Amino acid sequence: MTKPCDQLGPFLDGELPEAEAAAFRLHLAECPDCPVRLDSALQLAGLSPPLEPVKKKKEKQQVHVPFRPHWARRAVATAAVAVACALVVVAAPVPESAWYPGAPDRSIEARLMRVGARYHPYQGVGHGPENQKALDPLLHLLLKLRGDHLGIAEAYLARELPLLAEAELKDALPSDDVNAVLALAALQKAEYPRAVELTGAVLERVPGHLQAHWTRALALERLGLDLTAAQEFLEVAKLGEAGWSGEAKQRASVLQEPVLARAR
Repeated sequence: MTKPCDQLGPFLDGELPEAEAAAFRLHLAECPDCPVRLDSALQLAGLSPPLEPVKKKKEKQQVHVPFRPHWARRAVATAAVAVACALVVVAAPVPESAWYPGAPDRSIEARLMRVGARYHPYQGVGHGPENQKALDPLLHLLLKLRGDHLGIAEAYLARELPLLAEAELKDALPSDDVNAVLALAALQKAEYPRAVELTGAVLERVPGHLQAHWTRALALERLGLDLTAAQEFLEVAKLGEAGWSGEAKQRASVLQEPVLARAR
């Protein structure tokens, strides 16, 4: 079976069909070895020494330039286009629908970091076909070029694909944000004690981590610890964020009311 790296020669010679050439250009953006091999090939193509200038009619000179194979000229142009495309892609803005497929509403209860404090009301969709649709390949490439492992993981979690999110975070450097996202993956896998444990560790170091508070509240609610879950939501409500504060208060009230009613 032909590996992508084996296509460098045919790519330089212009022998690849357009679809395969386009796929190889995308491969160049991710592969650590092929850009180095491409650069070496281009340098070898320019190693022919220039010929000595030839004088004509005493006043004019004709300078001969080094011979460069046709594939090298094509490779230079192709590489330039690939680099230009990569720069455009990396600079492109990411739509919020990447993390909330049903934007401006959200179809998961969780709060994601990649949209910051911007509020998206929860519509209670969850597990629907819109949530389960695959991550767009171009969006995946854009986030990969940026090295945004957390962004890709949250995009998977927005589609309720926690296993893919966990696999993506294997390449991310350990951090409190990574643990907060892993906690959300545990929540979606119904591993509620693990979600509580991970968010607890995050909040010990970063007491104001809003996503950790929100995920922890949802996990505690699933475990039947309603009053403790309500307290976590009230921690978010204290900040008075537009939209988020109101939803947090409403969720806390729903969790507290049955307990208070029984006490009365």
